[in-house]
Amino acid sequence: MYLADAYGTEDSWYPKDYKTRALVNQKLSFVNDIIFPGLKKIAVMVERKKTLLPQWTETMEEAYGIMEKFLSKTTYIATDDVTIADLSAYSNMSCLMYVVPVNREK
Repeated sequence: MYLADAYGTEDSWYPKDYKTRALVNQKLSFVNDIIFPGLKKIAVMVERKKTLLPQWTETMEEAYGIMEKFLSKTTYIATDDVTIADLSAYSNMSCLMYVVPVNREK
């Protein structure tokens, strides 16, 4: 956020409009509070070659559903322009889908 504010030449990465910025912050919070902790737990279990608890994968599958709802409303997860929330989501989701594959039937 600091870098986008201090050096960003485009407003779209981290919008200055308060309502739009709130949407970006909301999606960043979703990724940081739901996706990343779940990914971390699952990655540790995979690394230690332990069995994944079903509720962890179920939570991540629910998170996929929430992400789909976000994307059904806008082109990207927060707005119709790419933002720092999309960068955060992409880095986490691209790792997560290797350990909890997306079920395209849901």
